[in-house]
Amino acid sequence: MLKPALFLALLLPLLAGCSTRSGGGGGGDDDDDDGTWNVRIDNQSSNTMDQLRQRPCPSEDEGDWNEIALGPDGLAPGESMTTWLPKPGCFDLSASGEGCFAEGTTDPMEQGDTVTWTISDGDLSCAG
Repeated sequence: MLKPALFLALLLPLLAGCSTRSGGGGGGDDDDDDGTWNVRIDNQSSNTMDQLRQRPCPSEDEGDWNEIALGPDGLAPGESMTTWLPKPGCFDLSASGEGCFAEGTTDPMEQGDTVTWTISDGDLSCAG
């Protein structure tokens, strides 16, 4: 049986590498945990968005999408939010709400970048 002091001595180095970051946008290991890769989503459409997603690009795999956390009321028309992305690079973005969706892509991002994705009514594809 391991003594408590030995157990802690073995466990602490493992925990030192764990991220304590919280927020929307993803998870996993980052090269930098300062939230330096961000996307601002500006909803200028007339629809409330109830789902936002991101995935590294290029990707055609539906399983690569990661949900971006939204409040219970979604992202209403005229509202904006900023969320961190898990690493630098290019990202596909997706928003949906009220039977409509929009898709976008960021340019390749470097450390310290914040990009803005503006969703307008012209960007929406709607069912029916």
